[in-house]
Amino acid sequence: MKINIIKRVKNLFFALALILPTIFVVAPAGAVATPFITTWKTDNEGVTAPNQIAIPVNPAESYDYTVSWGDGSSDSNVNGSIVHTYASPGTYTVKISGQFPRIYFADGGDRAKILSVVQWGSIAWSSGEAAFKGATNLVINARDAPDLTRVKSLTYMFQNAKSLTGGVENWNVAGVEGFGYMFAGATNFNANISGWNMSSAVNTEYMFSQAGSFNQNISGWNTSRLGNAKGMFFGASSFNQSLNNWNLSRVFNVEDMFRNAAAYDQSISKWNIGNITYISRLLNGSTLSTSAYDQMLDTWATNQTASNVVFDAGRSMYCTSASARDHLINKLGWKITDGGADNVFCGGVDVSFVSLPALKENQAAGSLVGKLSVNSSLGSNFDISICPNNPSDSRFFELNNSNLYTKRSFDYETPLDENKDNYYEVCIKITSASTGASIQKYVLVGVGDTADTDQQAGGVGSGNGGTGQVLGTSTAEASTKPSASNSTGKVLGATGVAVGLAGIYYGLSLTSFGLVLKRRPRRHKRYE
Repeated sequence: MKINIIKRVKNLFFALALILPTIFVVAPAGAVATPFITTWKTDNEGVTAPNQIAIPVNPAESYDYTVSWGDGSSDSNVNGSIVHTYASPGTYTVKISGQFPRIYFADGGDRAKILSVVQWGSIAWSSGEAAFKGATNLVINARDAPDLTRVKSLTYMFQNAKSLTGGVENWNVAGVEGFGYMFAGATNFNANISGWNMSSAVNTEYMFSQAGSFNQNISGWNTSRLGNAKGMFFGASSFNQSLNNWNLSRVFNVEDMFRNAAAYDQSISKWNIGNITYISRLLNGSTLSTSAYDQMLDTWATNQTASNVVFDAGRSMYCTSASARDHLINKLGWKITDGGADNVFCGGVDVSFVSLPALKENQAAGSLVGKLSVNSSLGSNFDISICPNNPSDSRFFELNNSNLYTKRSFDYETPLDENKDNYYEVCIKITSASTGASIQKYVLVGVGDTADTDQQAGGVGSGNGGTGQVLGTSTAEASTKPSASNSTGKVLGATGVAVGLAGIYYGLSLTSFGLVLKRRPRRHKRYE
């Protein structure tokens, strides 16, 4: 009997030894849980009082966290959003530990009060979607990187985080699929993210749209799974890196990809452009140099067999590739929109701003946009003027001693430009002082939106209670996905998968509730 009892006890311990590791997650020996640390300025604009801050959460997640407020007080077992009241306004360091799967400003709440991420800590994040969207004062000083092992989407993560410059260089994004709008409107962002492992990336839709400072060499990214690159560099006015070697074998949408990317001047001759379903307005508002455009047309005329391609080259002009262009149009039935032939200087003369213009809405008429300079390889003097009859967008501007000035004030919400996207294509006539020969070129002037200080209602309340007020979490993220006009196709925003559906775009977002179908607006909604 004793022997049987001993055997049973041994078997029980053996069974427990097998089962317990599957029940409890044991930290590796020596590992210490570290908190998520941020800094906040309480009297910046927000939905709470000037001596309060609110921690925003996502209602789809489960929370059980402890927060140390930086004033000697803390709250434990917090299950949702929470407001803290300080004795006086100021800047405080906040530490969060425990079960806190994601932070979720989503363009609302106290988005202007958070100043920095000091440390990501050991928290395993579930999603980065809309995490710091609209956090206009945010910078990242953390030396560590967030644990993104479980994360599939970083969509909207830093959209309109206008103070963000970097701090994401060492992130491991190997498992992330969705990057749509991640840095859209982050006007100062220019981190070297060339080393990111993008092998799982499916959607980079509008990823750097209006990220005016971004110009990093990301030619080495693994894009073998990429499907949707629509608007990726829309209005990214500094970007000028070659993406000619990207693997685009699965890409179906590059609409608006370089639209209004003023500095972009790279050939995409290696792209199998005829195999990409949606290519509308690919370079609309942009201008390749004549040499780059010539090279692209020559290569495509040799390698392309697709027929009836509709290709928008913006204001790019051709010279030596006239026969190649004719072949694409007359033999393959292509419809090409571009700036026409440069039979005068054959690309030897161009005009550009000395530095990128920075024009904001509501600036008074007569405001300086920037100084123009003629770039010539022909060794002659040139005069410049606004094109005769002030075609299209040009009528709103005037030239004086190579300086371009506005003739009126612009309202961002009611654009006057021909494309209605707040980018004005100004026609400049370049004339040789020695021969009198002239050509017309275009420069691009974007009108920026002024800061919108209105906070979205809902989600995080005003917090009239005392320290540690727990708030409701019923507010879901507002739909803020912009879509270009005259678009076609059906886009799954979170995964980048799409199927053709003429006339309408849909965004399909993945949440913990399942698949939620959201109709997207036809008109391109600009960023706030």
